[in-house]
Amino acid sequence: MCVAHPRVHDCGHTSTQWNYCPSARFNQRTGLTEACGGATDANIQESTQKCPLKDCLYRSIPTGGYWVCCQCNGTNHGTSCIFHRQEPLRVTNPATGESFLDYTCLHMMCRGCALYSPDGSLFINSGKKRKDNGKDGRKSSHKDSSKKHGDRSSRHRTHA
Repeated sequence: MCVAHPRVHDCGHTSTQWNYCPSARFNQRTGLTEACGGATDANIQESTQKCPLKDCLYRSIPTGGYWVCCQCNGTNHGTSCIFHRQEPLRVTNPATGESFLDYTCLHMMCRGCALYSPDGSLFINSGKKRKDNGKDGRKSSHKDSSKKHGDRSSRHRTHA
């Protein structure tokens, strides 16, 4: 029986590694192996390997690096921004109908966000104008930003 081994990467993307059984067929026309009729999935596991998707932005960050959100200028290590918005968003809980103000940015890293190496040097910036139109696109330097928001070294994971 063929078994698919799905893995979740730090970015939230999922990749699958297949273990094929002798009943699997190789398609000469496509060059791909086709799983047998009794294929199953193993339990999903977290992976420490970089994401295999070529256009994954999170994969572009060097090990130990970080990114600065183009929406709120928060310094982040995970895939979505964990800092506070300047203007809160009113959110309604669908189960209770209760509404509340959410100050968390939760912007997902995009091409407008700046990526930095572990030493603090700019690694990648798309060149898009930032929301605040500051000198370098941020209200404060990334070092000041991390002091203002405290230590945010824990990873916040999302699943795509």
